[in-house]
Amino acid sequence: MRWAAALAGLGLAAFTGCSSDEAGHGAAGDAHAKSSPAVDGGVDGSPRAETGTKDAPSEAVPDASDDARSEVAPDAREEDVGRTDAADVGGPSADAASDTRDTDARDAGSGGADGASDGNRGDVGDSGDGPSGDGGRPIDTMAGAALTRGHHMGAAVQTALLDSTTEPLFTTVLTTHYDLLVAEYQMKWGTTQATRGTFNFAPGDQIIAFASRHGMLVKGHTLVWHQSLPAWVTALAAAEVGAVLDAQIAAVVGHWKGKLFAWDVVNEAITDDGAGYRNSIWFQHLGAAFIERSFRAARAADPSAHLIYNDYGAEALNAKSNRVYTLVRDLKNAGVPIDGVGLQFHVNGAAPPALADVATNLDRLIALGLTVNFSEIDIRVADVPGTQAEKLARQRTLYHDVIALCAARPKCHSASTWGITDKHTWIDMQYGAGHMPLPFDVNYAAKPAVAGVIDAWLGK
Repeated sequence: MRWAAALAGLGLAAFTGCSSDEAGHGAAGDAHAKSSPAVDGGVDGSPRAETGTKDAPSEAVPDASDDARSEVAPDAREEDVGRTDAADVGGPSADAASDTRDTDARDAGSGGADGASDGNRGDVGDSGDGPSGDGGRPIDTMAGAALTRGHHMGAAVQTALLDSTTEPLFTTVLTTHYDLLVAEYQMKWGTTQATRGTFNFAPGDQIIAFASRHGMLVKGHTLVWHQSLPAWVTALAAAEVGAVLDAQIAAVVGHWKGKLFAWDVVNEAITDDGAGYRNSIWFQHLGAAFIERSFRAARAADPSAHLIYNDYGAEALNAKSNRVYTLVRDLKNAGVPIDGVGLQFHVNGAAPPALADVATNLDRLIALGLTVNFSEIDIRVADVPGTQAEKLARQRTLYHDVIALCAARPKCHSASTWGITDKHTWIDMQYGAGHMPLPFDVNYAAKPAVAGVIDAWLGK
């Protein structure tokens, strides 16, 4: 396929197949309680239970970090949430499927996102006419629509749901509407080295193998975070921290060298108020220099990977986004190999970030020579007033408007939702049921949001 050749020419693997300690999303400062550092790390990549401070529930939950995203989210909630008539798993909701799409619009804005952080890196993910051009991704799917503009549509995935015989619709929807995968936690420290000196790459390998079978990209998530850390890491003596951090990055990135197009290298290092750096074990013992150190170690382990700083609550203009901007600007100016910024977009639909401010923020990051990606999108609508139909209509508008900001910018490489279905979402564990944050309902029917995403990618 021509898009694979294009990526290969850039030193990227096409067939290689969070993280949100979230607070302050949206104009209303939609904060919630923080959990204690989580410990991932079942041998199959499933999280271990731990007790953390949560809004709800209060009892122990799997990986009580805000990146909990349980391996099997509550399945008891089988009611049909927001099904749209005539929707099916093979395509968008009815209003999107009936749209014939203006063929001339497909060519507008095509082209990938330029990486080039260190002067010798080419475009990242420039898929040219891509799978949609050779019949692999129909344009009435979210991925196919994105590829018409040289962008990608991603999703965070759980290994237990890939090729599941008990829940086959997960794979059907995923492979129909997405062309980029992100591991929810199978590549984090708690899984990859839960026991000191013993590495477990099998869950991540499973994601990469699935992606390879289905012609998908894979982004690694995440190398350095204050959560999802085994107890042995948090107990390290100060003198050991730097060497252990270096060794972990070398081993993990080295294992998947050439198989991932990008890594979220450092995740959520800035405090919610933007006043400084989070008091993680890394900052405690290495100071802010741990960030530069991590990026340099990742570049040494895989010179071809696109390296990203990822954070939440920094989508619009506020103290935190200003601090993130200053951080990545200073890293660039110091010659640190950083290529992009991930903006998570965990959005409360009743108080979304101002689109004009998001656009300004995107443009100033891009002006630094960085790519951006929308890395963990979900849009909660429980607090949106009105009937369920009105809530879902509002959600469609917000998904459309957020994706349209990315679609309008060639250097916005991709947009990824944190999961695909309301049946399996970390939002239920964090906020309780009823928020319906993802594009597909609990029965895998396309919600109006799917048509909104497709229209946004196609410039409508």
